[in-house]
Amino acid sequence: MFKLSFRLLTAAITASALTTIAFAAGPGFPRTEKSFNQLDGDKDGKLSIAEINPRAEKRIFRIDQNADGSVTKEEIETWLKKGLERRRDLMLADHDANRDGAITREELTTFITTEFGKADKNADGTVSLDESRSYRFIRAGESDKPAEDEDD
Repeated sequence: MFKLSFRLLTAAITASALTTIAFAAGPGFPRTEKSFNQLDGDKDGKLSIAEINPRAEKRIFRIDQNADGSVTKEEIETWLKKGLERRRDLMLADHDANRDGAITREELTTFITTEFGKADKNADGTVSLDESRSYRFIRAGESDKPAEDEDD
């Protein structure tokens, strides 16, 4: 069972990193109803280019470090490297209990067990979809927030 959990966690981390990189390339079409409704300025149930464009520009041009109105290959690479460095540091902060710069299976098992216990609100030994959705608020120390998916 641990091997499966470790593989799933590894796959989730990899998918998360690739998803972030993929979002950098696209206009950022919303994936959730909440995000869609936030972009739908005229509330007609449809998105126009005029509604999508400001968000797409914001997503791309935040990378424009020298504010010259264009994003170069170097600026993109710098932005991607910073993102990967942040993710690396967060992974080590969460999983590397002894702070030696490496995550062992034991440290990962301890982390997963602890976080699973936090997510399992009713302590039945399983995590339901609602508990899973609420977990990100529990992790952030906001256990009473409603579970809603967000983009970005």
